Amino acid sequence: MIKKLILNICFVLCFNLIIAQTINDAITYNLTDLTGSARFSSMSGAFGALGGDLSAITINPASSSVFLVNQLSISSISYENEIKTKFSNNISQKNYSNNNVSSPNFHINHLGAVFVFNNNNKNENWSRISVSYNAHDKKRYYDSYAIEGDNSNGLDNYFLYYANGLKLNDLDLYEGETISEVYKILGDEIGFGAQQAFLGYQSYLINPIEFNSDNDIYISNAIYENLSNYMMVKTKGFNKVHSLNLSGLYKDFIHLGINVNVHEIEYENYNRFVEQNFSQKSNVTEVTFDNTLNSRGDGLSFQLGIIVKLNKNIRLGIYYDSPQWIKIEEKYKQEIEVDYIENTSYITEKIKPDIITLYEPYNIRIPSKKNISIAYIFNKGLLSIDYGIKNYGKTIFSDPSNKTSNYLNNLNDEIKNELERANSLRIGVEYIIGLFSIRAGLSNEKSFQNKINVINSTVSWGLGMNFKRSSIGIAFVDNKTQNSYNLFPVVLTDKYYLNKDKTQIIFTYNLKL
Repeated sequence: MIKKLILNICFVLCFNLIIAQTINDAITYNLTDLTGSARFSSMSGAFGALGGDLSAITINPASSSVFLVNQLSISSISYENEIKTKFSNNISQKNYSNNNVSSPNFHINHLGAVFVFNNNNKNENWSRISVSYNAHDKKRYYDSYAIEGDNSNGLDNYFLYYANGLKLNDLDLYEGETISEVYKILGDEIGFGAQQAFLGYQSYLINPIEFNSDNDIYISNAIYENLSNYMMVKTKGFNKVHSLNLSGLYKDFIHLGINVNVHEIEYENYNRFVEQNFSQKSNVTEVTFDNTLNSRGDGLSFQLGIIVKLNKNIRLGIYYDSPQWIKIEEKYKQEIEVDYIENTSYITEKIKPDIITLYEPYNIRIPSKKNISIAYIFNKGLLSIDYGIKNYGKTIFSDPSNKTSNYLNNLNDEIKNELERANSLRIGVEYIIGLFSIRAGLSNEKSFQNKINVINSTVSWGLGMNFKRSSIGIAFVDNKTQNSYNLFPVVLTDKYYLNKDKTQIIFTYNLKL
């Protein structure tokens, strides 16, 4: 097998690149949650012109020099997801989120500290310098849901896409070979596509038109008109950022700052795809296809910011989020089970390679974001408004070795056509009554997927209590979003839609050092 396999490598590599990257990844790694301190979250993150909060530094690095004294902040979060799905015009009537999927009870979502160095020399231009560190979650991936619907396109076509062009000699098992060994060899020598063809053939979902070693054309064993599809998806993981900050107050009216950010991603996606309702004439009666993808990523970005005191009451903030340059490493595991009829006997063929395959690493560049903010501060409180622009269509995948890839070029073109620029608006208010602070916020962002006219909206509110050297706060956040994803990267590219209603509770403790 191996000698003939090598002869086929050049042809298949041109046709069948490892498809680790999809538009689903572009959507997943662009998504963020409203998290941070209770004060920040309860005002929907409208802090670009305010500062004075550890989480505010994570959006506008000029915020740290607004602090007058050293401060430590720690926040804990718990949330629940209610998810509704839509596919093929069938809206799921069940709540597929583990009867409201919950995060681990009150895990730490933000930890930060700021150190302030005041200059008492009034003749100096820089009256205050601050340095800070923040670690905060951008996104927690704890979802569980299912999609149900009908489709006239089946998994057999997915496997045929990869099989046609491959010699039967490469997909057969020979004496002494095991499923696991051949699956691994195909992945190492040819790639993802050859493994898919192998699964389809060994599970009897597809067959060669001729049983000879040089055959490279395949047909389906399945007959159907309208299949019933069911897909269960479970995700877990996080997208976390560590930020180092430097900020200064210039001539007592301009705050300038910079963040250097280190990004850390861990993400797992498990899905089970089931097909039923085959024709009575079909040999195949049911197909179950399991895929588990694990991703780890790290990268860098920076932020620049300015806050200007226009007068005693009004502040203007302008801040820039650079692109995020992230390297992703992925590994996956697969198995397939096909029920079929042969000579009136019902047979279940389960192909379980039990092999974890590593993808080649790839780079993703998350696009930059530009922001402007204005705040009005009065005796008993404040009002703040933030406006941001981000072009999600500028998300770019690339090869770390700078090799040209037709697949990645096509994927980047797809992203450019499917994703677009989105404008976000955040409004936050705070009113102080003695030791207590009452806070509320609203945020809206137009969907960045050009075929979804749904707004990502958040309503938040919270309470704070201020003491001499510390403060505590609680925030309640209700976020509603809709996004779409492709079932599979090729052939079965039908879209399904997720409507999420996420409820968050955040506790924060601040200590002045």
